[in-house]
Amino acid sequence: MPKQDILKDLDKILDLPTLPVAAIKFNQMVADGKASMKDISDALGKDQAIVLKILKMANSAFFGLRKKVETLQHAVVILGINTVRNAVLSLSVVECFKPGKSNESGINAWLLWKHSLAVAVLSQHLSKQTKIAAPDDCFVGGLLHDVGKLVLLQYFYGTLEKIVESMDANQRSFSVAEREFVSASHAMVGGALAKKWRLPEGLVGVIKSHHTMSSSAPDMDRLKMVHAADIIVNGYLGDFMGHKWPMKVHPSVEPLVAKHLNTVDVWFSEVEPQIQEAYSFFMEE
Repeated sequence: MPKQDILKDLDKILDLPTLPVAAIKFNQMVADGKASMKDISDALGKDQAIVLKILKMANSAFFGLRKKVETLQHAVVILGINTVRNAVLSLSVVECFKPGKSNESGINAWLLWKHSLAVAVLSQHLSKQTKIAAPDDCFVGGLLHDVGKLVLLQYFYGTLEKIVESMDANQRSFSVAEREFVSASHAMVGGALAKKWRLPEGLVGVIKSHHTMSSSAPDMDRLKMVHAADIIVNGYLGDFMGHKWPMKVHPSVEPLVAKHLNTVDVWFSEVEPQIQEAYSFFMEE
């Protein structure tokens, strides 16, 4: 059976989602490192939809701030430029692939986002516990790690359905089942889209390598946290279709999270309220 070359087909899609202009400009300004707080606030301020979402997030249980954040500039000062950038990226990408109704197979974007949100929260948690990588960077890495599956859902649904059917019939994970039908994995597809969006190289590397753990990834620390969180979520809560898999992480990651893998039943209940809060916030969005 010939495998579908999704990367080539991706270039032919005319209505492929694009990030808001304000989000792209903001990301470039942060990467450049020369813009002032006012410059950054002014750039984002041109997209009031993003501003309202950032303020809503800043005042949500995600950050638990004591004082209400009423202006974008205040949010940038209180939360920090990098945290605001990650919030902008997260909200913008979720907006590109909004949860929708299930089809006959029961697959929809919300199932994928639900898994990714759990991985995002857990990536953040592991980062705090191990003191490896920045927690908010790990959150956005976890949230976007499976964006390639959302591309499959929206533009290559027939192929996605075959992969899921193979998962069920052969009791194998998505990353194994997809090799039968596509020449490029969902991680590679997600990485290609992230590159088209001009996302930070470290984030592109996390999306592209969260299964392969490529040593050439620009941000290995964040990659390790997202990889571990993905494995734990797949083993404890199940993947987006509810299948549970053995919690076996890459050898380079195992020493960092061994005790967390062995005591999931003990500490996971501490993280679940945060996952539910993320579900509530992004589902409403």
